Amino acid sequence: MQAEHCDKCGKLTTEPHNWGRLYRETTEIQKNPNNVNREDYLLCLWRRPLQLLSIGKAFFTPKCKFEFRNISQCRYCRHKCYYIQTRQKRNITYNEANDTLTYEEYMYFEFDAEKSYPNSENDTVVVVNAALNVLFNMLSSIFPENLQYLIDKTWQNVFPDTETLFHTVQVGDILFNGYRFCDPQQYQNISAIEDFAWLVCSTFRLLNVPVLETEDDGSLNFAFFKWKQGKHSGVFNIGAGIKDVSKLGLIHSWNGYFYLDMWKGQLSSCNKVRGRDSVLYQPFLKEDEEVDIFAVDICRVSSIYYVRDEEVLNIKGQRRKLREDTFSISQNSGNECFCTDTVRDLYGEQKCLPDGFFDLQPCFGAPIVGSFPHFLYGDDNYTSTVRGLNPNEESHETYAILEPITGTPLAGYKRIQFNAILKPLQGVNVTQVRNTMLPILWVEEGVEINDELADIFKSKFLNVLQAAEILKWVLIGVGGAVFIGFGSNFTHKMEE
Repeated sequence: MQAEHCDKCGKLTTEPHNWGRLYRETTEIQKNPNNVNREDYLLCLWRRPLQLLSIGKAFFTPKCKFEFRNISQCRYCRHKCYYIQTRQKRNITYNEANDTLTYEEYMYFEFDAEKSYPNSENDTVVVVNAALNVLFNMLSSIFPENLQYLIDKTWQNVFPDTETLFHTVQVGDILFNGYRFCDPQQYQNISAIEDFAWLVCSTFRLLNVPVLETEDDGSLNFAFFKWKQGKHSGVFNIGAGIKDVSKLGLIHSWNGYFYLDMWKGQLSSCNKVRGRDSVLYQPFLKEDEEVDIFAVDICRVSSIYYVRDEEVLNIKGQRRKLREDTFSISQNSGNECFCTDTVRDLYGEQKCLPDGFFDLQPCFGAPIVGSFPHFLYGDDNYTSTVRGLNPNEESHETYAILEPITGTPLAGYKRIQFNAILKPLQGVNVTQVRNTMLPILWVEEGVEINDELADIFKSKFLNVLQAAEILKWVLIGVGGAVFIGFGSNFTHKMEE
């Protein structure tokens, strides 16, 4: 494993790290990433982690004897698959003037057949057609009610293989490969309706939506995570911690910006780029100290707070989790700036979503609603629109267990659910359903420290090195590696 992933970085050293050498090796990586000093193995682990992060994706598929018009009477079960994610930092630059590191982190996903068994990527699931729902939301905002009948006459020219709001699709297609629509061959015999369908598809192509991709033949491809495969999630600038170790891993900017432009208030706290990336944390964590986490996937910052002490393989840690009011405006006034002009509730009214739900359209460019899995902490009026969900904190909360002296993550699980609002449109027969907050899928990213790394951490770091030396090099080398980068055995749990 080590030879395969870090053969150019040398063997693991247990000697105290020379911080001056770290600066030189960081610069060397920038100049020639394939010629890294063999003694600087820890830096290699931060740059190119060994451990494979396990990603679980659970679909919600309806099981019912009713027509899909009675969606709320369907009971939803899940179909889960697992993927192995590897990450690699590239284009690393040390900026001596402000003591920061700039880099890009690329992600790669591979289906984990063993962990997913007996499920496979080729399995078919019945899920809401998210792209079709985007179409209905987009057109309903453009056309007044008395012209929405045009949507009813057009949508099947855009999605000719679909008869209802739901469709049957392979797991691998909806996640990474994609499923196609807006096939130009559908418009060879131009009629008024086909001409309108062509106009709709042309509008789709102009949308800046990461889950949509235009193919060479002009058709459109929808996949939830294809846009991440082999791509980086932006240019990060973080504190290097060489001059002030407390700033190690602190995000300064993303893609060159100190503020996002997605949420209400140009310089609001909702738009402010800050916090950490859930990999590197500050040392000497105090129990009453909350830690901000910048989550690129949902374009926002959230805070984790201390819950209790908890041991992982005999290493004492602090268990911290996202606040219950993370997605609440009524309980957390600081979230008011996440309520934008694009928000429309379950009944089409332009108002903020209730507790437990948040609008992802400013981030995704599509009408997707985020929540904790199984609507954990969600408003009863919304959670009651579907049956079969079983929210519980143990399985559905987001948490991290951090070693408090170094800030090293010992275990952690990030969990998020993607949902769609279904509501009837006047004159569009296929949409005559009950107003429903419908779960599509939820994602869990998780990893735990293994026995091998735990032994090294205890014997070489906690018991031998003094804290001052630990803070110089363990965090930059192992802090990132523990969470996403070292060893091959880990426990990954996903339960309803």
